[in-house]
Amino acid sequence: MKIALIVGYIRIGGFETFLVNILDVLKKNNVVLDIYYLELPDYIKEQYSDHTYIKLSDFTTMDKLRSVLSPSVFWKLVKERGFSNKFYCSYLSQLAKRSDVVYKRYDKVISLSEQLNLYLNSNFQNVTKRACWIHPNYKLAKFDRFIDIKHLENFDEIYSVSLDGALTLKEEFPELKNKIDYIENIVNVEDIKKKADEVVDNPYKKDGLKLLTVCRMTNASKRVDRLLEIAKVLEKDSFDYNWVFIGDGPDLASYKMYTEKNGLKNVYFLGSKKNPYPYFKMADLFVLLSEYEGNPYVLKEARVLSLPYLITDYDKNLLDPKLNCFGISREKDVVREATSIIRKFKPCENKNKLNQSSEIKKVMRVFGSEEDIC
Repeated sequence: MKIALIVGYIRIGGFETFLVNILDVLKKNNVVLDIYYLELPDYIKEQYSDHTYIKLSDFTTMDKLRSVLSPSVFWKLVKERGFSNKFYCSYLSQLAKRSDVVYKRYDKVISLSEQLNLYLNSNFQNVTKRACWIHPNYKLAKFDRFIDIKHLENFDEIYSVSLDGALTLKEEFPELKNKIDYIENIVNVEDIKKKADEVVDNPYKKDGLKLLTVCRMTNASKRVDRLLEIAKVLEKDSFDYNWVFIGDGPDLASYKMYTEKNGLKNVYFLGSKKNPYPYFKMADLFVLLSEYEGNPYVLKEARVLSLPYLITDYDKNLLDPKLNCFGISREKDVVREATSIIRKFKPCENKNKLNQSSEIKKVMRVFGSEEDIC
C-alpha cells in the first residue's frame, strides 16, 4: 500500500511529538511512507531514514507572502480583527493553492493536521483515499467551516484526537458524521520514563507546593495569563509555592514582563527544554488552564509519570477527581476556582494509568494494516 503523509511545517512541540510517536509505531511494524514537508527537523529524517522525504514549495519570502494575500483575503483579515484562526484558514488555503501539485499515484494521502496540511491534500491528484487529523476542538478553535467543508467533503476518513473533539466535528459537519472518528494521541511510555531519570538542576528554589506548566507560550489558546493571575493571588496571600513554566512562544516576553511588574518571586520561566520529563518528576501538580485543546500530550506524559493535573473542562473525559485528574468549568471564574483547588491540594499520585493498545491498532488501520502489530 503506497501512502503519502503531509506534515507541512513542524515548528510546534505538540505536532512534532505527534509525528515522532506515529513514526515510532510505524517503524516497529515496518511501514514506509513518502513524507511531504515544508519544514522538518533534520533529526527526524536521520532517525526515521527508511521513509522518503519530499520537500514542497517553500513560501518564506515577502514577495510570495504578498502574492498570497489577495484583496478578498486581506479584507477578511481586517474583518477578523487580526490573526484569528478564521483568517489563517483563508490565508493557508490560498497558500496551499500555490504549492506543488503532486501527480504521483497513492493508495492513501494522510494529512497530519488541520488547516495547511488539510488544504495541501487537495494538491494530490492521483489518490484512492484521503484521511486527516484535526487536533483542537473545532468549535472552540473557531476555524472557518465555509472553507474547510470544501476540502473535508473529499476525505474518506476524518480523525480527532479525543471523543469530545469527534462529537464536536459531527455537530459542525453533520453531513460528514459517518467519516468521523477519534484516535487518542500515543506516547512513548518507555522513552518518557527513561528521560525522566536524567539529572538536571532543580529549579524549585524552596519548599512548598511545586507547580508545573509545560506548553507553548501563546495566550490565544493556552491562557497562561490565568496562571499568572493565580500566582499573583497566591503570593499576596503568602501561600508557600513554586511555579515552573517550560516552553517558548510569541507571548513569553509579555509573561516575563508581567511577572517582573507584579513581583512574582516564586515564578520561574525556563524556556524550551528538549527533555522536560525530569521536571515532571519533581513537581506536585501539573496545571494547564487552556481555553481549548485537543488531547494534550502533556497530560498523558503526566499520567506516565504519575503527576496529578488541574485543567479546564475542554474534554470532560480527561477529568476524574478520584484518579487525581482535576477540572474546572470554563463557564465559572477559572482563576478563583483554580486558586481554591491549589490551596487545598495535597501531593499525591495520578492513578489514571495508560493503556494504548487499542489506539495503536487504530493508527495501524489508518496506515494500511493492523496485522502483525508489535
